[in-house]
Amino acid sequence: MKNLGSKLTSATTILYVLASTTGCFSNSVSISEPADGAKISGPVKTCLATSGVTVEPAKRGVHDGKGHHHILVDVDVPGDLSKPIGKDANHVHMGDGSKCKTLNLAVGKHTIRALFAKGNHVPYDPALTAKISIEVLASTGITSPPQGASVSISEPADGAKISGPVKTCLATSGVTVEPAKRGVHDGKGHHHILVDVDVPGDLSKPIGKDANHVHMGDGSKCKTLNLAVGKHTIRALFAKGNHVPYDPALTAKISIEVLASTGITSPPQGAMVTSPVKVCLETSGVEVEPAKNGVNKGKGHHHILVDTDLPRDLSKPIGKDANHIHMGDGSTCKEIKLASGKHTVRALFAMGNHVPYDPTLTTEVTFNVK
Repeated sequence: MKNLGSKLTSATTILYVLASTTGCFSNSVSISEPADGAKISGPVKTCLATSGVTVEPAKRGVHDGKGHHHILVDVDVPGDLSKPIGKDANHVHMGDGSKCKTLNLAVGKHTIRALFAKGNHVPYDPALTAKISIEVLASTGITSPPQGASVSISEPADGAKISGPVKTCLATSGVTVEPAKRGVHDGKGHHHILVDVDVPGDLSKPIGKDANHVHMGDGSKCKTLNLAVGKHTIRALFAKGNHVPYDPALTAKISIEVLASTGITSPPQGAMVTSPVKVCLETSGVEVEPAKNGVNKGKGHHHILVDTDLPRDLSKPIGKDANHIHMGDGSTCKEIKLASGKHTVRALFAMGNHVPYDPTLTTEVTFNVK
């Protein structure tokens, strides 16, 4: 029995040591981009993920369950896991704590391995690793779309006047939408939305990425755009996995106008409530700021009008009394004491001088107080 107890203690100690070394038996790393088997043109964006361990910069030092990524290109995992990983063209360190790296690989087939290590670049043992195989294609620059292929903008409608964020949905015919990480495939690709800019003059280069060039490389078909009040042109542009458009361009265009608006989020229309009544307001296309900030285009503050009509003269400041409540502090909610019965509350947005916008930014709800 004594020997058995000794053996159990030894086994427990070994398991503890292993757990301390590896952190957790479920620890793993994976390569989220590109996909295994992908065929890709141009620089290869490689993204890694972890489960059960935390990514941190190497400068933080050595901590159990933490470390940083390394990418191994066309080489095996080191045979000796007790030594730091080398650093050269085939052993890429990501000691800054990053999770993605762009690799300039020669045309042809490649094996990419992820290898996770502690702050001293020594891998965990057993190794936390993952592997994919890809093929880098020669860039052909300009490629033609399939005959009869097209893209369209299904939402919003051309000429629409819209309040709030603009949900933009795109559709295709003759081509297939797929995530960019799948690589470059004839007749496939993903959407881009161009806001208030033209289609690029050079269709042999990747589409830029900024506020006016929105990439949908995840393979999605809809995107919500936060656009300023005013008129806008929205273009759809379809491109391959390397973000290079087809030529001739698969594109479509609409023109819309974004309108400013105000709304009452609480209480809802027709509600039965108790006093005091919390009234909450929201805006779209204009920014709420305190009145003390002065008069600024596209900005202002809320007013609540209780059981009274809108002012007839919109060139004058809104009055201030029991029926005209100013929210010049820039707040969006106000509690109001109201008598029992039916009441109508109006929201009215005005500039820092309390003069309403014209046309008015207003809405109303009617409710009952117990």
